[in-house]
Amino acid sequence: MYYLMPLTVSLLFLFLGVFVFLKGRNSPVSRAFLVICITSWVWLFMSAVAYFVNDKTQSLFWMRISYVGIIFIPFSYYFFTMRFFKINYNMGKLAVFYLAIAFSLFFLYI
Repeated sequence: MYYLMPLTVSLLFLFLGVFVFLKGRNSPVSRAFLVICITSWVWLFMSAVAYFVNDKTQSLFWMRISYVGIIFIPFSYYFFTMRFFKINYNMGKLAVFYLAIAFSLFFLYI
């Protein structure tokens, strides 16, 4: 029963992200919002799968997969904020953004 709430919220995130994207396909803000919704969906849906399975090792596997979504949520919010407020990218901001993603992937691998 613990899986119902994350499953429901993850499906709502996915629906909302796709709905907003389909309303404004050419808008960079709607694409950035879709990225936020997808990372939140990955986190919540994989957590729901982890709560649903009965085996402890499978549950641990799905929880580890859900951390992929958790790690990329701050970057997707940063990306959305940059698009929403129309902040121009300069090389310094972009380099820090990609460096932070690289460090996250490194620590995700460990």
